[in-house]
Amino acid sequence: MVSAKTTIAKKTGAAKKTATAGEAVSLQKRTAARKASSKKESTALSYDVRVDERILKSEEFARPILEHVRDLAHKAAPDVKEEIKWGCPFFTLDGENLCFMGSFKTHCSFGFWSPRMKEYLQMQGVQKTEGAGSLGKIRTLKDLPKGLEKFIRHAAELIRKGEAGSPMAGQTRKKDARPKAEMHPEFAAALKKSPAASEFYQPLPPSAKREFLEWIASAKKDETRARRVSESIRMLEEGRRYNYKYRR
Repeated sequence: MVSAKTTIAKKTGAAKKTATAGEAVSLQKRTAARKASSKKESTALSYDVRVDERILKSEEFARPILEHVRDLAHKAAPDVKEEIKWGCPFFTLDGENLCFMGSFKTHCSFGFWSPRMKEYLQMQGVQKTEGAGSLGKIRTLKDLPKGLEKFIRHAAELIRKGEAGSPMAGQTRKKDARPKAEMHPEFAAALKKSPAASEFYQPLPPSAKREFLEWIASAKKDETRARRVSESIRMLEEGRRYNYKYRR
């Protein structure tokens, strides 16, 4: 006989799976609606499916926070676009970083790219506490400042005026003394056959490209190299870097 505890456990598990599937469908519907609306309002408005995927993979508490921040960014700057940089969703305007968001096990983060926003936020009475980003650790929607949409508009205006600046300004990178990594002909041919993989690979920074090239080049057997080429194409088609397992 099946015990009552077993029956309850099965029902609970089924309910959780249904809820997760429901969330995925709901998010997909909201994204489709936003895209349809964006065509009427602004052809520059862009929602990236990779951001949808990161929201769905985030902790349950984080999803409404990320969705809310995402909507605020598009509302405050209708011509903003979404990108994935350093493994995090970024909002860019006229090719420049506007702001970014992320999620962790127990909190979310949100930050402005312009270093001038730090002083502006202080003038608005927003004091950063511990945590990454400009607003500290965000655990609920109540942790977000009420004027966030206004703050995003101000950051967008700084970009339009050419006054935003960058936290990377003045920093110099050490020149890579390693020899240039060569692309194996098999990998080059595979990229030509897969437009999706090539589209994701081309804008990657040199360090990210090198990881694929060195992994493929280090294969000692032809069959090993062929397998690595195939796996690399699959990762790129899925919008993933070589070391994606260690990114969030």
